[in-house]
Amino acid sequence: MEFRNSGPVRSRRAVFPVFLAAALLAGCGGSSGVHTQTLSSTPTDPHTSSSRSSSANSSQPPSSSSGAPSGTIPTPTVTPPAQAAVNAYYADFNADTASSRAPDHADLSWVAKYETGKARTQTQQAYAFMKAHGRAFRGTPPNPSVKVRSVLSDKAVILTSCLLVDKSNPWVQYATATGNAIPVAKRNPPPPYLLTIFMRTGSSGDWQLYDVLQSADKTCRG
Repeated sequence: MEFRNSGPVRSRRAVFPVFLAAALLAGCGGSSGVHTQTLSSTPTDPHTSSSRSSSANSSQPPSSSSGAPSGTIPTPTVTPPAQAAVNAYYADFNADTASSRAPDHADLSWVAKYETGKARTQTQQAYAFMKAHGRAFRGTPPNPSVKVRSVLSDKAVILTSCLLVDKSNPWVQYATATGNAIPVAKRNPPPPYLLTIFMRTGSSGDWQLYDVLQSADKTCRG
């Protein structure tokens, strides 16, 4: 299985989250290679990271996702041992998509609350890039379609995500100076690609996103 690093332009996670994720979903940029990670109750530092949002070439106006106010994706109910981790991931995802609509004015305090390790570093770099280069997102955020892969302990959970895009009003990265959508390179196989999400509890006991890996060898179906 192939995992790709999204690089500094995360297009979200999601981020891990939104900006890097769009790069993942659209297949923009980054080095490639095979990366594996073993996550225990105290995960070791992984070799690569990514995020969890999508990008498409469109100039349509923003809209809310179906069935959720202001583009907020509702949190699914999962197996009880993983519910708190999933709650935290969706809180992070929704905060990220909201912030990515106006990075210059976004309150990014959620990053330290919901992310740690490589995920936090890449999210901070992604927003610095968006601010410096005049980038933002519009449209309907993709549905993360998160599933629980493994409950390793009461402090470590592995999730998966397949970013399902609203084709009628896709999540689009654009240049704020012109309003023009950023072109997206075509990839084969086409996105979305399965994301493997590593969650762990922090020193405060709260769940945080630690890393996200992307499998780019085939299209995921949700």
